[in-house]
Amino acid sequence: MIDDRDWYTMDGDLVDLKTALIEATEEPGKIVVIGTDSQRYEKREDFVTVIVVRTPFKGGRVFYTRERDPKKYKLRDKLIKEAWLSIQTAWAISPILPDHCTLAALHADVNTDVKKGLSAKYMNEICGMITGCGFQVVTKPDGFAAQHVAEHLVKNRNDKYLESKRSGTKK
Repeated sequence: MIDDRDWYTMDGDLVDLKTALIEATEEPGKIVVIGTDSQRYEKREDFVTVIVVRTPFKGGRVFYTRERDPKKYKLRDKLIKEAWLSIQTAWAISPILPDHCTLAALHADVNTDVKKGLSAKYMNEICGMITGCGFQVVTKPDGFAAQHVAEHLVKNRNDKYLESKRSGTKK
């Protein structure tokens, strides 16, 4: 799963994920979370999965991969695919992580309150899928890896930053 995909840093640099994870988690106290978000475009659905390696109170590192799918998904199917991509990633990186590093949770982009979004209708199903695979799950509003980091990338908001960084201008 991780070897057959391209993984990048927030700076847009292509990395060997195994090597990057080993380096990012070599110090004790690191916490890893995984999340996936998607965005529908005119002729496709994009899925971005992120691995966030946090150093509490000091920041963290982000690694991400993008999948472009020509299929258009219904909400339930999209949420299931997002959860499945996060689960597959967690299974793939778990053997790489050192014993002192914690794979804390998978962050799901689902609401807990029906008044705040349609995804709440599928919350129990998505959370059951993730916990049934052996992982803790965090949902909105606390699931920052899916809700903020992956969303930032899937909506191409990072592209503007990288463009301004390359050209030396602020946008």
